[in-house]
Formats: sequence, structure tokens, C-alpha cells
Amino acid sequence: MTEAGPSDAPRQHGLAVVVEEWFQGQALAAAVRRAHWPRLESRVEATVDAWLALLEHSATKATFFVDAFVAERRPALVARIAASGHELRGDRVEDALTARQAVRLVYGEELRRAADGEDALDDLARASKPCAFVFSAWELDATQPRITGASRRDQQRHYAGIDRVAGLVRHMLARFWPTSLEAAFGLQAAPLVVAVATGATAVTVAATMTQRVAVVVPMFDEAANVDYLLRSLDELAARGRDRYAFEFVLVDDRSRDATWELLQRACRDRSDVKLVRHERNRGVAAAILSGIEAATCDVVASIDCDGSYDPLDLLAMVPLLDSAAMVTASPYHPQGGVRNVPAWRLLLSKTLSRIYRIVLRSELHTFTSCCRVHRRDAMVGMRLLHEGFLGMAEMLVRVLRCGGVVHEYPTTLSSRLLGYSKMKTLRTIRGHVGLLVAVMVGRVR
Repeated sequence: MTEAGPSDAPRQHGLAVVVEEWFQGQALAAAVRRAHWPRLESRVEATVDAWLALLEHSATKATFFVDAFVAERRPALVARIAASGHELRGDRVEDALTARQAVRLVYGEELRRAADGEDALDDLARASKPCAFVFSAWELDATQPRITGASRRDQQRHYAGIDRVAGLVRHMLARFWPTSLEAAFGLQAAPLVVAVATGATAVTVAATMTQRVAVVVPMFDEAANVDYLLRSLDELAARGRDRYAFEFVLVDDRSRDATWELLQRACRDRSDVKLVRHERNRGVAAAILSGIEAATCDVVASIDCDGSYDPLDLLAMVPLLDSAAMVTASPYHPQGGVRNVPAWRLLLSKTLSRIYRIVLRSELHTFTSCCRVHRRDAMVGMRLLHEGFLGMAEMLVRVLRCGGVVHEYPTTLSSRLLGYSKMKTLRTIRGHVGLLVAVMVGRVR
């Protein structure tokens, strides 16, 4: 198809769709590490199907650039795109068009963030250059989850105008009648090759489990994180299956949202998951102790629900328990680190940790992490003055005061990806001051 420009000279336009998951968007790269990808909800099948339906309705052919992460996991989806008659490529849009100086690259982000996207398209139609319109598949998904761990600027860049994309694409298709990049610009083919195993015999090797480990996860108003959490736990079990048999204890601290209902629905057929629910909201430390009580293993780990620590760290932390009562993840260790944590909050946390070190005459660097591995017999029956966030420090203090050895595991703390933190910063700071006083006067032993 062609379109008459201002000089009535025919021009050809191209359309490219980058097939990637919603969490692979460039604006989210600082918050969503590659380790998070397998644990987040996959929505690429639905978004690509929406694109195929839209293109079929307008009799348009496009070029689909399929990301390797998607191609490896969704070979049937790649086959579906090919069967629809669209061009498939395994390189990048920018690489494919790098020598095409006469082609104007128009990204979906540019159109959806314009004050009036349709006016922007009309301006492009009056320009002299042919256009290559480039959209990411996820831009058609207006209901995708929000990565709250990304900066406000990055959230704006990723999500702005996303609810208008479907209308903009329809306007673009009707105004420009684009086609595939190969047909529009005579590009050299760069076919995507996807290996699909057929008729292969699957062989399962039963490994001997040397140790049983329970993993406790405290949850309060975490409906947005349920799917992510379960995928994270499945990955942990798969990575550690040659060494550990995992039991997962998920403790709902009387959530006000749909967390409990989602957990019941998602875990009803899982024999490796135990669900516990508090009769009233008590706090994160109380939830962890409830999970430890409910566990049936001698070694019990705990992790945050929100992915602020990588659950795979537990595979390296469990062996350190051989000579300790507790192992704690330690982002403030000289070999640890933090990602996307506000500077003011980091300064407060590190200052409090230094004060704890002085008061307790301890060499530990981190006192408040929820990512830990415990000996169950050292924790069962423990009574806390503080059952919320403050209780995490109190728990560690009580182990030390009883003569227990605590090891640190240097790791990275990241800002949460989904949902919102429930910690009240000023209240927590005041609580730490009170706890430190209680330690100094001997109320915490």
C-alpha cells in the first residue's frame, strides 16, 4: 500500500512490533532485574494475540522482532505469528534500520506521550520521510501490573498514555497503511530461528534430598504480589531440588485486600504449601514467628513477599547455619549493596545499624532484614515486645543475648517491584530508639 504525500509522490511506511514481556520495557530496567523476569506474570501471549487480531482486521502485515527470552519460552507463540503471514526477525529494530537514513523511526512511546497523538500522526503524514512505526507488544496492554519499585520518572515513561495506544494504532493503520519492514524498505532478511523439540523423551532423575527446609513468608495486603511470590518459590524449589526439599509456609497477617482468597485459590492443590492466617493484624515479626511455629523442619528460612531480596540467596545461606543459630541477609555488609532505595532511607537504616553495633558490641552490619535462616529450636516460644517491623531487630538481639551465633550473608537489597510498603518510617525510627533503650537497661535479654 502507498500514500500520497504533499508532492503526491508514493511513499511506503513500515510497522514493527517488538515481542517482549511488559516487564522488559527499557524504562523499567533499573527496577526489574533479569533475575525477576521468570517470577513475574507472563502476559505476552494475550498482547500478541491482540496485535494479530488488530492487524488481521486492517489487512496489515508487520515485522515482529521477537526477544530471545520470549522465543525460548513461547515457541508456539512464534509459530502463531509466522502462521499469520507476518515477517519474523531475530535482530533489533535499530540494527535492522541503522543504514536507512531516509526512514523516520517513530516509537509508540513518542505517540502515547504526545499531547495529542492523532495530531502527531497527522504531522508525520505531511513530512517528507517514510516512517517505521515501532511498538512494543505490551503497549496494547492497558491493564498490566504497575512496577511501584520504579522511579516516578520511569513509571511515567512506561505507563503514560498506555490506555490510548489501541486507538492510536487504529488511526495509524488507517492513515498510513504500513507494511512489513522487509516489504517497505527492502531489508535483508534476518530470520528468527526457534528450536522446538518434538518427539523427545523426557527423562526424570530423582535426586536424593539431603535436607528439609521450610520457607516462611509474611504477607499483609499483598494481593499484587501473590503470583510473583509463587513463581519465585517455584524457581527456588527447582534450583535447589538437588540439595533441599522445601516446605513453604505463607502467613497472611489478616490482610484487608484479596491476599487470602488468592492464596487459597492458587495453593489449594499444592502439597508443598501450608497456609496460616492470623485472627487479627499483628505485624511482620509476629507473622514470621507464627510461620516458624507451623513449620515441620528443623531449618526455617524467612523472606519478604515483595522480592526486595532474591529468594535464591537462601541456597547459599542455608549451609552457613551449620555453625550458627541464625544467618541474616546483609545489604549493609561491605560486600553487600542496595538498588533503588531512597538515599534518605538508606542513611537512616545505616545509622541505626551503626548504633546497634555500638550498643551490642557486635560486628554485624544489618539488624532489620526479613531474609534469614533460623534454627527452629532457637526461635520457637520466643516472645517479642514488638511484633511489627521493629520485631525483626528485636528477634536478632534476643538470639545474640542468649549467646547464639549470627552469621551475615552479603547480598543486595532492592526496592519492591509490586504493591506498596506498609512500614511507617517515623514510627519505626521512634520504635528503634525505644528498643535500643530497652536493650541498654536490660529489658531485652
